[in-house]
Amino acid sequence: MFRKSRLRLHYLQAAFAIRILFFFSVPSPLDFKINRLTEREISGRLVEIERALSESKIKYYVYDDVEMRRPDLRRCVIEEVNLTWPFPWGERFKDYAKWEVRYLEALEMHPYRTDNFSHADFFLIPIPFGALLTAGSRNDIRRALESLFAKATFQQSPSQNVLFTFIEPLFERAKVKKFERYSGLSWADYEKMKDIVLVKDKDTHLWHQKLATQEAKKGYWTNGMAEELEGVAPMTRFCWSLSFAGVATDEAFLDLSNNEDIALTSFKNKSNYFFYHTTKAASLNNSTVFRHALVTSNVSSALCQPSSIGFGISKEEWAKSLQDSKFCLVIRGDNPNSRSLFRSIRNGCIPIVISDMLPSYAPIFRSLLKMEDYAILLKEEDFISDPVGTLNNASILSNFSINKFLNGIKIVQRMILPDHPHSLFVPAFCHETVASMKQIYQVPNEGNGGLASV
Repeated sequence: MFRKSRLRLHYLQAAFAIRILFFFSVPSPLDFKINRLTEREISGRLVEIERALSESKIKYYVYDDVEMRRPDLRRCVIEEVNLTWPFPWGERFKDYAKWEVRYLEALEMHPYRTDNFSHADFFLIPIPFGALLTAGSRNDIRRALESLFAKATFQQSPSQNVLFTFIEPLFERAKVKKFERYSGLSWADYEKMKDIVLVKDKDTHLWHQKLATQEAKKGYWTNGMAEELEGVAPMTRFCWSLSFAGVATDEAFLDLSNNEDIALTSFKNKSNYFFYHTTKAASLNNSTVFRHALVTSNVSSALCQPSSIGFGISKEEWAKSLQDSKFCLVIRGDNPNSRSLFRSIRNGCIPIVISDMLPSYAPIFRSLLKMEDYAILLKEEDFISDPVGTLNNASILSNFSINKFLNGIKIVQRMILPDHPHSLFVPAFCHETVASMKQIYQVPNEGNGGLASV
């Protein structure tokens, strides 16, 4: 019996040694795909993005009307005082309102802003719709719009006006009529804004194109897709997506002034392989099977260990485990999008995306970035057929591949975080806006463009 125990121990030690060897030296199929590009080509493209944004000559004008800006209501949402939104179903709007204010203030204070509208490439509409909705009233929204519609620059050049909001029912054709009772926006208002550049939580143009394809009519979505083409038809001439990037502005876990926080050494020193926690509630569009696939103990225990997998945990434990994990799972929910992607990016954790439609639903800065620059993309079909094997194989990366993803994450952090000490948010916002106006994306069908010169 003692001899058998020793043999079993030897087998376990050998298996562990093989696993460590694979993690540090043996390329996975993903490595072979990545290594088609040389390290110089990948790092060179990221350097070129940084250079292009740092040397941008794009200028913009910001309307300075108090009725549009509403600094009093902005302060209310940031400080969470005097909020007026009464409905539990819209609690998320309060978070979205904060995101809008943080981004608007970054744009208002940046040196790319010009006071001479004749020198501007576009005109920024500083209406904080989330603040007006959650700390104001329909009348506040009405006064802001009337101030905008009265501007000569809006009347004469509507296609140069840029508005962004994270409030998803706004500018959603299938939802605006029902939401009018809360927003006060009528069809006539939307008609006046039909030629603007809209920055939203999803790319309405790209998504509408995607839904028309055969690929969108198959797969694991109930009845193909739950949305009808007519209901998602774009309401503005131009649109690009910031996705849920604003969620990263809520997190303060990572010291962004220290690049070593997401260096190769610190990555390998993290305790957990995988991080994923979800709710027990069912998701729409047949997504529950994906979100709960790993939660059962017999499945999660077969993943590379240790891993932090399960249902809800305390906020403190959640934050600690996320920061101490190498890979964070981004699994589709009621729609292809997920906040987890940007929590992962904020915390220097390599995202593993299991959402086939996400690159077409809500790409970020798609004239500049490929999603594969900063995330591992796994096919839904592969994941659902073998969750453990698919994830364990994806985690076997060479140092080259790990560095590739970490460098991509560093660039994305700078592009989505206005509070980053070396933030590129404003230049990236300007670049994407002008790219949208000129419709210059190298690969528009998937939202995975390269660096497009504007």
